[in-house]
Amino acid sequence: MEGIEDFLEKLASPSPAPGGGAASAFVSIVGASLISMVSQLTIGKKNYAQYDEEMKGILEKERQIEKDLRSLIDEDEKAFNAIMEALKMPKETEEQKKLRDERLQAALRTGIEVPWDIAKKSYELLTLVEPLADHGNKNAVTDAGSAALFLQAAIKAALYNVRINLKMVKDEEYAADQRMKMNVFLENTDETFERIKKKVEEKL
Repeated sequence: MEGIEDFLEKLASPSPAPGGGAASAFVSIVGASLISMVSQLTIGKKNYAQYDEEMKGILEKERQIEKDLRSLIDEDEKAFNAIMEALKMPKETEEQKKLRDERLQAALRTGIEVPWDIAKKSYELLTLVEPLADHGNKNAVTDAGSAALFLQAAIKAALYNVRINLKMVKDEEYAADQRMKMNVFLENTDETFERIKKKVEEKL
């Protein structure tokens, strides 16, 4: 991932990439940073000494996932560009049409897998927020709640990118399977988020 200023400048430009998928990963990294903060505000505090190891484990997992998300920002842009390149391929002859279609369908699979990875990494982070809401420094409970809000948004935004790319996929069985998985994934996301939200708001 490039510097924040460069990324935001590119995001705001007329270029379609980076777009929503990369932005989803970026928002997820913001959520990850809040997880890191709340964990560190809990570690070493006398009143939370019994949760030190749990918080250290959360912090370690957060750092690895954040690293993965930084890579996914670049991967999402590459995946989008590959789809655009395939769409621009000539289609005047039957051979050209066949080659273009093969290239496009392969690019679409990658364009589906990358935002899926962003959503899955974001959900992994969301599950780390729940123990923070339970055992984290209560003075930072709103930061844990904010992390959950950002991560839920990142997941839903990333899956928008899956949905739009599925519209061009010709393998109907694959597309139907992906949509079913998305529905289940979003249900789990909302259930996890609502549990965290309730725990956070009970402490406000």
